[in-house]
Amino acid sequence: MSRAQADVIFGQAGHLVHYGAHTEPLKTLIHAIMAIQRDEAPADAAVKPGDDVRLVGEVPQSLADYDEMWLRETTFVVRYVGRNAMVDVQPDLTEDYVIATVPAASVEPHAKAEHSVASPRPLRYDCPPCRRKRRRQPLCRTR
Repeated sequence: MSRAQADVIFGQAGHLVHYGAHTEPLKTLIHAIMAIQRDEAPADAAVKPGDDVRLVGEVPQSLADYDEMWLRETTFVVRYVGRNAMVDVQPDLTEDYVIATVPAASVEPHAKAEHSVASPRPLRYDCPPCRRKRRRQPLCRTR
């Protein structure tokens, strides 16, 4: 699977989950795709698709519009591992659905009890500003 294909699939699924679509079929699809990606990944890869990771070091340019504290507290899921030392990561789909390409050196494995496609949190209609700077989303899911 190419990076562009992974971005389209996980981005669209993330959009549906983030805005409250029925998630069970999406969970099944995402887990099936990640299983195929993991099987295709090199055995000695530091991180593989489906791994939970945290950002370390300097915030990558691709995530510069996000609140740094939120980025440091967020567990991301690896969606794609490129051959060029870059990985695509996505936060929990109920938090945001963006996929960002970051250097593999800027992530480290992180143990997490629940995988990235968790049951959606209830919608809050008094949504504070989203985690992105200069952007608000109506009906956003928040903690």
